[in-house]
Amino acid sequence: MRSVQAFIYAPVLRGLFLAALTSSALTLNITLAAADDGPPPPAGVLFQETQPGSAEISILFLPDELDQLPPTSGAPTRVVATGAYTSGDRFAPEGFVIRSGDATHPYPQGWDGLLLTWPDGGAMISDVSDTKLDGTVYNLRDRESRQAFLERAEDLRLSALQSHLLIRNGELDLRPSENAPTFRRRMLFQMEDGRIGVYDTSPRLVTLYEAAAELLDSIGPEMALNLDMGAYDFCEQAWSGRFSRCGLLDRDGLSKLTNLIVLKKR
Repeated sequence: MRSVQAFIYAPVLRGLFLAALTSSALTLNITLAAADDGPPPPAGVLFQETQPGSAEISILFLPDELDQLPPTSGAPTRVVATGAYTSGDRFAPEGFVIRSGDATHPYPQGWDGLLLTWPDGGAMISDVSDTKLDGTVYNLRDRESRQAFLERAEDLRLSALQSHLLIRNGELDLRPSENAPTFRRRMLFQMEDGRIGVYDTSPRLVTLYEAAAELLDSIGPEMALNLDMGAYDFCEQAWSGRFSRCGLLDRDGLSKLTNLIVLKKR
């Protein structure tokens, strides 16, 4: 499994793949999606709820749920992007995973970030050690607390993915590191009122710290977690009858992915 240190600092194959593509003649044209009933979002925002609950957020587990991927035409305003990191050993999402209440991998990684989604399209970003659900606080690193959480998640048919938490309670949850590599970054964020969105630094290559600091300064979210990129970078946008790619992979490359996050306007 990839450790936090390995993911951020080591020049792994995924990073080399991204760097090679970035330095080539390939240019990705990312057009910002403007809400149908509001002004365009700030630069870098691929999608943002106009109000809490105005979008359905879901996790697709591949390849089983590939048929649930929205079509490229006739779809509402939405973004579909790679979510959590994929384990090469198990060909499954790394870290803590729940699929519609079924704890397929109930073992948290060292990362602090957790995305929870509900069957009705609701979603929440939280800290693995401080996850609030129905008025109860759970520490998923504690065995008894985690078991109680899993029982409740089964009742509610929740889904969950784990990743690096970059912003916690409105403050950066990481520090700058000397000689940190620069890549294109994409992050899932949640505002204080619960609105969720996606931020992308493309075409600029930045460190993970720079990306998180930029997001905090620009949008001021309450929580944010890192999304998988590099050779696993899949992203699609649709709005006002238009469709575009915002990632390196097209749909033919989905066979290498194990999960996607879908944010779709209701």
